Amino acid sequence: MKKVYSAALFTFIIFLSLTFNLNINAQIDLDIKGEAPGGEVTDNESMISALGGEKSAWINENGEVCLRRDIILRSPIIIKSGEILFKGASCIVERGFSGKSMFEIKGGVFVLGNTKNTDKGETLVLEGGSDNYTGRIFTIDGGTLSVYNGTVIKNANAANENGGAILILNGTLELFGGLISDCSAANGGGISAQGGYVNFKGGQIKSCRAESFGGGVYVEGSSAAFSGGFVGAVVTYDENMYDSHVEENASNTAQTGGGIALISSPECYLSENFSAASNQAQKGGGLYVSPDAELLVAGGSVSYNTAVLEGGGMYNTGMVAFAYCSLSYNEAKHGGGLYNSENAYFAAKEGSISSNKAELGAGIYNTENARFEMSGGSVNYNEASKYAGGAVNYSEFVLGGGSFGYNKSAGDYAKDLLNCGSLTFENEVFVGGEGDIALMSSKTLPETDSAIKLLGPFTCTTTIARIIPVIENSDGTLSANYKKNTVLLVTDDNTEELNLENYSKLFSVPKDKTGGAWHINSSGKLAANTFGLTFWLVLSAIVIIIAATVVFVVITPRKKNTVKKNSGN
Repeated sequence: MKKVYSAALFTFIIFLSLTFNLNINAQIDLDIKGEAPGGEVTDNESMISALGGEKSAWINENGEVCLRRDIILRSPIIIKSGEILFKGASCIVERGFSGKSMFEIKGGVFVLGNTKNTDKGETLVLEGGSDNYTGRIFTIDGGTLSVYNGTVIKNANAANENGGAILILNGTLELFGGLISDCSAANGGGISAQGGYVNFKGGQIKSCRAESFGGGVYVEGSSAAFSGGFVGAVVTYDENMYDSHVEENASNTAQTGGGIALISSPECYLSENFSAASNQAQKGGGLYVSPDAELLVAGGSVSYNTAVLEGGGMYNTGMVAFAYCSLSYNEAKHGGGLYNSENAYFAAKEGSISSNKAELGAGIYNTENARFEMSGGSVNYNEASKYAGGAVNYSEFVLGGGSFGYNKSAGDYAKDLLNCGSLTFENEVFVGGEGDIALMSSKTLPETDSAIKLLGPFTCTTTIARIIPVIENSDGTLSANYKKNTVLLVTDDNTEELNLENYSKLFSVPKDKTGGAWHINSSGKLAANTFGLTFWLVLSAIVIIIAATVVFVVITPRKKNTVKKNSGN
């Protein structure tokens, strides 16, 4: 019996030893980076082979390909067909070659991360190895790439090519979550779409860099929709939506279009919960819209972006329809919120352009041969270090609704709007606070370059705005230019004097520095206030009373003394 027990004990010890050794070997295998050969993929099994076999990856009960350990990819994985769901348990796929993309999507559907779009610590990291290798992570030339939470794409350098992390030539890119960071390229530091379609619903692109256009995203000749997620920093607000916190060290950067650059793209949309924040560029800190590009804005926010020169929030040279969006807290030298460049068209229906800063045109800078229209929304609380806190206009500026108000500038004039071009009021627009509209012109009819054109009809009875004629001094400052018969208001036909009596009452003119009062007469011209008939009648009565008093007090006693002297004689 003892021999039986001894044999059983010996067998058990041998079994434990073998099991322990197998576990150690398995752990050692998993701790060592695997080598992935790459290759063509059409199903899960071929994906396992491309990743280096079963020691590197396995298929779970949900049919997802999961990494077991970190791997070094030695040649591209080419997705040609099928639907591949790929995720990692805090594992890394690291680039081990230069030149081509790590993944080429030529067909099928390739899904990354947790399709339930929740973060459970099961992170798949795709590492571009930019310190040692060049080349992007993905090229999409057919098929679909879908990215969810639990995916990190980082540290890729496309060198002189476009698309640091992802290049789309044909097919579809869907972003529902995940993070793209620290990637660089000639254009499109994070993503470059030069064909196909981009559907940006979630996730974040941050700390990416482009040498020319689109630090975060570059779209050329493609369609793109941005309805959620962040390009740049994550911005959070307190429960009252008053105080905000902007994520640090998250800026995307480029020469033009720090966040997004849209180049000749006819169908691009920005809506709902999308945010472009804390991006930086020379022009167009948040967004750049090129000629022949069209952008429909129906929500979201463009905030806390910076441009060294023009367009802190947006630099537009194309066509933009703007509604229900916040263009706020951006900074630039000219056009803190919006720089509307030559041949550009910008139509604001709703939304706000607020709390932006610039030297000139803190809210809006509308340059030569550009057109800005506003039928609703607000341009409020912008601040200029020189003048034109709300807007400066050098071309066509049409106001048909909404409000300009409470904008600030360092100078005494043009706190709300400086007009050096064509300014049209199609309807009542409230210009409030202590602001004003400054017209940089001293010309008279029929030369009415900067006079306000009124289309009406206007139904309000209160003052819409106050108007100040100004001139620019040699040092760039503004001075009031109160000059009789300066044309301030015109109607459709500005070639002859028209009766503007009903309209002129809607606009006031502040007193000059000497205290002189001015108004706009029925011809729409600047006129000095004069005293009316009542004043002159009262003044005449006073003069008569004073004269009578003098006669009574002075002359009458003299006559009495004269009579007494004659009586004594």
